[in-house]
Amino acid sequence: MSASDGSLWHRFAVANGEKTLLFEWRGVVKYLPLILCGGFFAFSALWLALGPLDWHISNLPLLYSFLGLCLLALIAGYTYGIRRRGSKGSSTRRVVVLNPNRILIATGFVALVLYFPTVYATTGAWFPDVWGGLTHAGDAYRNTKSLNLTSSPLILYVRFLLSPLLILAAPLTYFLWPRLSWLARIFGLSCVLGTVSLSIAQGINKGMADLTAYTCLFLVLVAASSLRRGRRRRLLAALVGAVLVSAVFLAYYALNIQSRIAGDAERAASSASESHNPPGKDSGQTTSDGDVAKALDNQANLGGIASERQGHFIFALPSNLRASTLVLSSYMTHPYRGLSMALAEHWTPTFGLGFSEFFRHNISKAFGGDKFEAATESRTYAGKISAKGWPVGQVWATFFIYPASDISFPGVILLLAAIGYFFATSWRDTVTRGDPLAAGVFFSLCTLVFYLPANNQLFQGGETAVGFTVIFVLWLLGRSGALKRWPRFFRGRSQKPDMNSAEATEIPVSAQVGN
Repeated sequence: MSASDGSLWHRFAVANGEKTLLFEWRGVVKYLPLILCGGFFAFSALWLALGPLDWHISNLPLLYSFLGLCLLALIAGYTYGIRRRGSKGSSTRRVVVLNPNRILIATGFVALVLYFPTVYATTGAWFPDVWGGLTHAGDAYRNTKSLNLTSSPLILYVRFLLSPLLILAAPLTYFLWPRLSWLARIFGLSCVLGTVSLSIAQGINKGMADLTAYTCLFLVLVAASSLRRGRRRRLLAALVGAVLVSAVFLAYYALNIQSRIAGDAERAASSASESHNPPGKDSGQTTSDGDVAKALDNQANLGGIASERQGHFIFALPSNLRASTLVLSSYMTHPYRGLSMALAEHWTPTFGLGFSEFFRHNISKAFGGDKFEAATESRTYAGKISAKGWPVGQVWATFFIYPASDISFPGVILLLAAIGYFFATSWRDTVTRGDPLAAGVFFSLCTLVFYLPANNQLFQGGETAVGFTVIFVLWLLGRSGALKRWPRFFRGRSQKPDMNSAEATEIPVSAQVGN
């Protein structure tokens, strides 16, 4: 390789770790993650009372008391994490902050190798059929469900093992962008777009929902950080971008839901036709817009469990928009019906096997297999309310019922305070130290808090469960100074873990990560 080629490669693959991040540790920027992610939780609880669907919850005062205490605990833990200063001992201890650029290059390479086998295992094709997912979301969704039961799980187990790297792609791309080389940026954007493309090809809303939530969080944080810097163009661009991303998601969501429901209605009509007509005889029966609207309404109220609040402004919307909005409202509020049922049940401890279906399933293999797992599941709140007609897995019952099976509902309130503390601390370490492990923890906790009204999103699948657990432990050990011998390829420069107090804005250039 010539000298000029080496210089070109250096400019393309090596980053400047001294560049300032897009955020500054001031004012509202400290609290915005809580306001946005925790705010969605608070809004969903409020929408339960003010929305268009009445879920006929008999213990509503108990439910709202519990939700209020959880929200207060989350706020208290987050505020303590933001304002806490490092102890005297920790202020003199030095830790190694890893090199985000090299981590993302390694992550991108691993993700690229695994991507096409993953697409094949989950969709049956080697390339994600994005157009098919957009135009026939119902067929794509059913195909994905079928392949989940029949395809080989080998690629999924490989992803479990490499998940600590894989889950870092999006957080490093979003939050440490200025300190990444062009090669790392290309890898990071490819990972994000590849994940969304696969989600669309599978007919699943989650990929687009996650991308929308994280992108809006990122853009609002950029906008808030631009206020003090006087960057009006960046401020305006960030706010307009957040609005456009949200609009695109809502349009995609409406298209996806209507496509899936229309497919279900068409199959139901076809089945009814076949049962009333001789084989080979054309029934002439088609699915009308009215059939789809009825199916959407049935999806929203879960087959009549909820009733519509007459006079609500949503019912004045155009029919298609009204139906999609009702389904979205149902997604946000129906889990509280499941939570209310769980709050009425007695606690039977599950000794660490209740918070995650993934961990319970794999640990049960060493303790008696299916029989042990079934017995344990019957002790969980999810198992109890499923037995009483609320089939968790087909419907949601909030995040809270999962850890409550292990530590009870009062214990969950304390857990929310701990989650708030680590949420704030990881955000502080991301902004003030550019710590890639902290960015990974922060990004994952954004997911957990955002999905509090739905389910235990972080521990439902093996990839996020294993990846987050490993990254979280490494982050805690690293910021305490206990881990100092990282692999040379990922190693950056050392710095004091608590050198940035609540009033600090930037870390010294001499302490930045080396690239």
